[in-house]
Amino acid sequence: MTLATASSVLLISALAGCGGASDDAAEATDEPTAQTQRQLPPGASGLVADVDGRTAQVQSDQSGQVAVSWTSDTTFTQEVDASLEDVTVGDVVMVTSADDGTAATVRIMPDGAAQRPEGMPEDLPSDLPSDLPEGDGPPGGFGILGEVAAVSADGFTVSSNDGEVAVTVGAGTTYTTTGDATADAVRTGVCVSAQGDTDDTGALTATSISVTRAVDGECGGRMPGAPS
Repeated sequence: MTLATASSVLLISALAGCGGASDDAAEATDEPTAQTQRQLPPGASGLVADVDGRTAQVQSDQSGQVAVSWTSDTTFTQEVDASLEDVTVGDVVMVTSADDGTAATVRIMPDGAAQRPEGMPEDLPSDLPSDLPEGDGPPGGFGILGEVAAVSADGFTVSSNDGEVAVTVGAGTTYTTTGDATADAVRTGVCVSAQGDTDDTGALTATSISVTRAVDGECGGRMPGAPS
């Protein structure tokens, strides 16, 4: 199983957004481009450094520290343990690889589909390019993202743009999925991904907050397009 690093994904995304420079491209234009029109909804993701009442201080390398608050209308979900029995045909899963070629982690996406924040373009890829550099990647780095086509006693098959990929699981494979949560799930040391509205200071009032576990005190890879 080839494992692409999350940093490679970010690099490719950055290059795709910037494009090549040219004299023609340098000329100013009043016409908005498709890229400038495609703005991700406001959000913040990272490690929770502190919680005070209904406000969490969320830290990430990309956005620094952001104050994320919630209200009685905010919805919460959290990462919960699962098993191979929870993997069913039609589920969308994100799989990372162990050194022995078996699956290290299997993340079952909520509602049988890779969720996109409201307002995100619908034509973003659902899996990774096949020609990304190989590497171990950071905790939670991407491996395979796709839909489960079949399940067996020792693994399952994932359909992606590259065709069907057989995933073998082992005794060390860990499984997670998404369950309902409350505000109590937001605590120091967990990772959160919040969507909502930001004010002039950059603070965010969340409409939804997803809580996942940190790995060695760090927050790993996100779904393509997720804020960070």
